[in-house]
Amino acid sequence: MTSRKRQKTSSSRSSASLISSFYFLPQFAPLGAPLVALPDEILLLIFELLPQSARVAMLPVCSNLHFLVARTIYTSVRVRGLRARLFFSSIAYSTRFTTVYAPFVRRLDYSVTSPSETFLTYPVFCQALRLMGGLNKLILSISIDHQPLLTAFRRYNILLERFQSAEAGRLNGSSNTNLDPMTLPRLRTLRVHGSPDLTCLITNRDVEELSLHPALDYQAFSKFCTLVQCSSRTSCLTTLSIYLAPDLDHAIILHDLADVLPNLECLSIDQQRGRSLGVFEILVAPGQLLPMLKTLYIHRIHETIGMRISTRGPFQKEVLKLLENVPFTSRLSSLQIGGFTWNVDATTYRWRVGEPGYKRSFWRPMSAW
Repeated sequence: MTSRKRQKTSSSRSSASLISSFYFLPQFAPLGAPLVALPDEILLLIFELLPQSARVAMLPVCSNLHFLVARTIYTSVRVRGLRARLFFSSIAYSTRFTTVYAPFVRRLDYSVTSPSETFLTYPVFCQALRLMGGLNKLILSISIDHQPLLTAFRRYNILLERFQSAEAGRLNGSSNTNLDPMTLPRLRTLRVHGSPDLTCLITNRDVEELSLHPALDYQAFSKFCTLVQCSSRTSCLTTLSIYLAPDLDHAIILHDLADVLPNLECLSIDQQRGRSLGVFEILVAPGQLLPMLKTLYIHRIHETIGMRISTRGPFQKEVLKLLENVPFTSRLSSLQIGGFTWNVDATTYRWRVGEPGYKRSFWRPMSAW
């Protein structure tokens, strides 16, 4: 184990020294301009190929490279516990970190496991969120009571329960300009591992992809539908992944989804027990509950999933028979049930079965997020 760490450290140091040598050593001058003279796009491609430890080692090389390396380091951030508190504090309380590093964050994965974070981390987390104007994807994993986090969201105006703007306040003669509608303006993907109440972040935001886990019972699902229905921008939400409790009826769930999210283009439904073809039969029935649907994923449902069976077995033939009856006006072009996929051929426009796969392509475990 020690030798591996030494090799990793030596490789990162060698990568940093190699790049810095092009800038400092004069013997490389005949080869062309120094490294910092290269276009920023090329430098970013070079830095993306380096391991994280090498990027960190590159930060003190020079000021010109520092900001480019920081852009690649802070693009995707995954924190938890004390590390999360330190990171959010540096963003919230430091002018230098706020103006330089906060705009670089595009993907944030924050996991909460300890009740102590309720009072220590939530305030700085919300303040840091308000400064991350370029945040595109937010992943929240909350294994404790979520109510304190919702309270913090409301306190720091992270939740946009109604359209609020400083300009509208001035027009109405109001002096309250604290309610900034531009908090998380570029948020497009939200993944929640915890209470469905946290999906209130999509309210009045142009969120395009939403994932919910763990399993939702009917009460939690109804609450989720109410939250979505209260949002004024549900037309933007085109991708949804949900995990249902075993006792939920597919027909009720799909009809409720069609009422609140009629523009869904990609749907992933996961259920521990149930009839996989039942979901598909409802969606392709005359009337088309989701007329805009293009991709459908159904996981861990059929009893044959994961077995080494032929792609021309009875299950595949049954699915192909149903696919042949799909209305011509349907936009559905890709279907995945467990490890098996069916796609529309681009030349013949006929459905064909793909080779069995054993990876869940849409809904991934938290370790893969």
